[in-house]
Amino acid sequence: MKSSTCFAVSALAIVAMLAGKARAISDDTEWTDELVCSAGLANYFFLNAAPKRIGEIEGWYAFRSASGATYDCQLQGDVVAFRWKNDSGPMASRSTQFKKSGNTLTIIGDLGTARFRLTDGKWSFVE
Repeated sequence: MKSSTCFAVSALAIVAMLAGKARAISDDTEWTDELVCSAGLANYFFLNAAPKRIGEIEGWYAFRSASGATYDCQLQGDVVAFRWKNDSGPMASRSTQFKKSGNTLTIIGDLGTARFRLTDGKWSFVE
């Protein structure tokens, strides 16, 4: 292999490696659909902690809260849509909106507005 070809292959490998690291860094500071759903659920259902994602059903994320309740969530434009079951049967809501701005997420619901901050891939409530 010629030295110029070897250099080009090495340069491509380094660029690919750096691109992967940059992507990994941005993934921890980006509001993914899953994170928006998790924060939206915490706000809408007055959860004290992030619900745990337990799967995905027909394009809806499935979550379980610390109390064991299960919820489905899907982003629809700028709306966080929820589905859940209670004693009355299946329930649904499309009344919660969200806005992202850097590492801050604002959830606007029927009962008020909440702000969340994203750090190291996890959200926290902002007072």
